[in-house]
Amino acid sequence: MSGSLPFNEQKGCPPGFHKRNSYTSKLGHRVPPRCVKAQTVYAESRKNYTKRMQHRQDARLKTLGKSPSKSLHCPPGKVSRKGYVRRFGTSVMKRGYTVKKHSGKEYHIKPDKKSVYVKPSCVKDRGDPKVKAPAPDKVVGYLRKGELKKHGYVYEKHREERHAALKKAIQEFGPLGVFHKLDIIAKLSKYRVPKAARVFKEDRDWVRSHYELKM
Repeated sequence: MSGSLPFNEQKGCPPGFHKRNSYTSKLGHRVPPRCVKAQTVYAESRKNYTKRMQHRQDARLKTLGKSPSKSLHCPPGKVSRKGYVRRFGTSVMKRGYTVKKHSGKEYHIKPDKKSVYVKPSCVKDRGDPKVKAPAPDKVVGYLRKGELKKHGYVYEKHREERHAALKKAIQEFGPLGVFHKLDIIAKLSKYRVPKAARVFKEDRDWVRSHYELKM
């Protein structure tokens, strides 16, 4: 089967393919939508997954009588964080969680509701000031959380333990899928948790040097 197929409005795309929306080429030609071969094991593309998660977040805000907030005007050194709805799992509802403040003091919180609204605020800008912020359509978007951890991958573990966990994850997501996951979290944690970012980068390069990165 070829790398792309015509998109069928009634049937959509066959298994193993994602829809690529129509677009205008650099020469000004309108390119119709097509089904392109998926580069991951997921049934939907990252772009569509991000859209679906954003719609879900907007629906949660609407349920609580809140509207998707606009960006705040923040002072130098800080960036705007939009308001969002945080949902707690069963284990967190039972055991609670710990919050550590900048002062070093820790608080144990046990939620009494499954959902809580977190107001928009200005938070410390942890990005590289030399790097221009990406365009909205280039932002990483929502991550699929816990997919490496369920195979035993934790960055604090010893190298051999991490590699053993990654081998298990590769059986499910493929070398390319695991490589992309490590690459994204390495970049996102570069300024927030530099120590973790170095480990993610090291393991990403290990995957690239030991596996062929293709579906």
